[in-house]
Amino acid sequence: MSRIQFVRRALLFCITTLPFAMGVVHGHTYKAASLKVDHPYATPTPAGEQVSTVYFRAFDNVGKTADELIGARVDIAERVEIRRSVVVDGVAEDRVVKEVSLPSGKGPSFRHDAKNGYHLLLVNLNAPLKNGDRFPLWLTFRHAGEMKVMVWVQTPRGAQAPQHDHKH
Repeated sequence: MSRIQFVRRALLFCITTLPFAMGVVHGHTYKAASLKVDHPYATPTPAGEQVSTVYFRAFDNVGKTADELIGARVDIAERVEIRRSVVVDGVAEDRVVKEVSLPSGKGPSFRHDAKNGYHLLLVNLNAPLKNGDRFPLWLTFRHAGEMKVMVWVQTPRGAQAPQHDHKH
């Protein structure tokens, strides 16, 4: 192999592996200041459904100062609502909240299977979401500012299909 061929192959290797070395294959973890967001994911939408839910594997504050999630936005829906699921008289209900406190340490649950957990509701989607789709989401924090994450559309583990059997 000539020196030129070797350099070309080395450059091609670097170009194709660099995105993975920068965190793409490390669970889709994003950081802004002391906040760490791991694996944002949204549920696919059944035919005719115009809402979807965004969850996170983990939402932690690794710093010493508390912060708050105060908003979110996407280009694929009219608006994003921050919601908390609560059980009232045995029935799960979603309640809109203005902010989510993020104290130092392990953060609140944003998982699809959490009781009394949080999630983001995408309202009036421009188009249905299908397994494998991806889209950007901007999270707004009181102190850390804005963080852009990439959301993967997937059916959550242990779920047969997207579930919207609770009150919105």
